[in-house]
This record gives sequence, structure tokens and C-alpha cells, in this order.
Amino acid sequence: MAECVGPAALGWAAERSSARFFDCRASPGCTGEGACAYTVYLDTGMYQVPKLTDYSPAALDKAVAEAKLAVQDELRKVKSDADLKKLRDRWRARKSGVLTQINDLWLKSAPAQSKREAGQRVNELKSFVESAIDAYEKDIREVASPLAREFERVDITLPGIRRPIGARHPVLQALHDVISVFKAMGYSVEEGPEVETDYYNFE
Repeated sequence: MAECVGPAALGWAAERSSARFFDCRASPGCTGEGACAYTVYLDTGMYQVPKLTDYSPAALDKAVAEAKLAVQDELRKVKSDADLKKLRDRWRARKSGVLTQINDLWLKSAPAQSKREAGQRVNELKSFVESAIDAYEKDIREVASPLAREFERVDITLPGIRRPIGARHPVLQALHDVISVFKAMGYSVEEGPEVETDYYNFE
């Protein structure tokens, strides 16, 4: 059985491949006997679930540890509620979430004698991921709560500043100017009919 030397020695540089990952058993020169299942993952910025061929406790522990580090790394990159929702959906979605893929690729594909070990690791990882995401959400709510309470102190139902609408007609403005002059001289202003006799106005 030929020893696998890895994709680098075979000329399979990761940047040359458009796939998210490839198995070296598909590369030229590999015997295809699955001795190592050497898998290269491109730097997509997100965790991709690997296929396992080694179900020994050590290999399972390593795979679980890598997944834990991945979710912690992705949580550190969360900058907004929208980012957190995307991360939560990506890991916990029922149909195509990372945890669902792990269950399918690790547990369902495990040999009968390794089902128990794989199941324990999958359950451990699921609990860890859910706890990590829930704890991060709780931290965000605790930080946001003081800001929300401060905002609630402002009574947004109070009336705002009413700005004057339009301007006085020039004739009306002149009338008010004349009235203000007479008031300054001691006269009073009385309202009456627009047409009036001399007697009622001045006697």
C-alpha cells in the first residue's frame, strides 16, 4: 500500500481548486485505498464539516475539538444581530445546519462498532455549540439592556417644537406696525365696523 504524501506533493495547491475541499484519493497518483483520507479545506472563513474515515476515539476527539474552535472563532467575528442570526441558522438549522451535517457525516456514516463513540461525541458537540451561542446571545442582551433603559427615559410622546408656517401678508404686516406705533403713543385699539360715523369714532 503506497503511503500518501499529501496534496502539496501531488501539486494540488488549495488555491488551484474551486471546490471547498477535496479528498486526496481523487488526486492523481493516489491508490484510492483510503489509507489516510487526506482532506484539504480552503480558507472560506467558515467551518466545513469533514468526512471521517477514522472513527477511533482520538480521531473523534480531534474532530470535535476542531469544530468547537470553529464555532468559537465564528462567534468572535459576530458584529451585529444579523451576523448572530446567520451564525445560529448556519449551525443549528434543522435541514442543512452544520450540526445536522455532522450528525449525517459522522454518526450515520459510522461503522456499527463506532456508533456509540461517535454518538457521544456528536451529542457533546451539539450541547457545546448550543450553549456557546445561547451564552453569546445572553451577553449581547445584557450589554444592550442599559442602553434600552436609558432610551426609555426619553418621553417621545411630548410635543415637539412647532415652527411658524408661512408669513403675514404685507398689508396685514403694515397694519400691525401702525397699531404698534399708536400703542406706544398711549392709544388703545378697539375693533368695530369697517365703516363708521365720525361721532362713534372721535366723539
